[in-house]
Amino acid sequence: MRHLSILLLCSLCLITACDDEDADGPLDAEDFTGLFEARPYGVAVCDQPDGQLQHRREVRLFRTGDSDIKPYTASLQRYFKRHDLQFFTRYAPEVVTTGYALDTDLLSLERAARRALPGIDLSDDSVLTPAQEEALTVAVTNQMLSPLVAFAEKWGRAGAELTNIVLLPQLIRPGGEDLLGEGEELAGLAVSPALLAKFAAANSDEGRIWSGVKFPHNFTPMMFVNKGVLDRATRTDEVARDLVVAHEFGHTGALVHVEEANNLMLPGIAPGTFTCADKLNPAQILTLRQTFGIGGETPVAQALVQPAPASWAPGQRLREIKRLLRGEPGPIPSFLRPLLHTHRPIVSVIGR
Repeated sequence: MRHLSILLLCSLCLITACDDEDADGPLDAEDFTGLFEARPYGVAVCDQPDGQLQHRREVRLFRTGDSDIKPYTASLQRYFKRHDLQFFTRYAPEVVTTGYALDTDLLSLERAARRALPGIDLSDDSVLTPAQEEALTVAVTNQMLSPLVAFAEKWGRAGAELTNIVLLPQLIRPGGEDLLGEGEELAGLAVSPALLAKFAAANSDEGRIWSGVKFPHNFTPMMFVNKGVLDRATRTDEVARDLVVAHEFGHTGALVHVEEANNLMLPGIAPGTFTCADKLNPAQILTLRQTFGIGGETPVAQALVQPAPASWAPGQRLREIKRLLRGEPGPIPSFLRPLLHTHRPIVSVIGR
């Protein structure tokens, strides 16, 4: 099975030909309860509700063509039933016309870079000033994520009380640069104001980069999933789709990647190790309660979640951007790597 990668972003022209957001208005929530019906796992630790997230969370659904979104909404509900988090919608799924979620077209990225640094030879390996490096990084990032910003501008006016869920056939622009490593595929992307606030509070280089992305103020949390990748993954690992959509929803609730065995928010897992018992720890549960306004707990004295370390050193992001703009093969620019969730393939060799 090939690599799955879960990134935290989205695509250009994501929703360019949709009707007005409120044209049809909300419908009775009871009309769509079937979208969230999910069979039990048959494992006590996964099926027994614990009341830790006792809450009803509204979602709004988007899909391409006649894609069936119920397997994904059912997977989301199936995982979070253990914490008494119930999902519902008042809206029929909206049909969107885009077919991808990240703009990785080299010409588009190069134009964005040249607008940021006019007159500078980007093929030259000479060192840029810190200000120029920052401008280049932010410009390329904004272009790559421009579809996410476009979606937030069009569909992100509902505030923090709702989560947008978008099902797409793929997340990387067809014909664009493959930004992932060999054998990897992008399975999902997610972002929210609460997550961006967490990045900003970290006072890191990547936090400063994210602060330069032009999201509208207080946009609605959003997550995007790759139908092709997750359908294939689920044929091999029964609960793969459950964990991916639950992981992405966790990001919308301000959960970051962590290094903790069997944690839902691990940055990487291997096929065959998927289990419905992959969990959230007490600090992560508390973060979700605070983000979604569940109960009145006060912050924990010390973090129980250890964020995954950044995967790049100063200057590495610039080298990777230059490689990207030259059209050289290679992994996704490393300033985005901490946002990826991957699982690595198992290679079987028959004979010699």
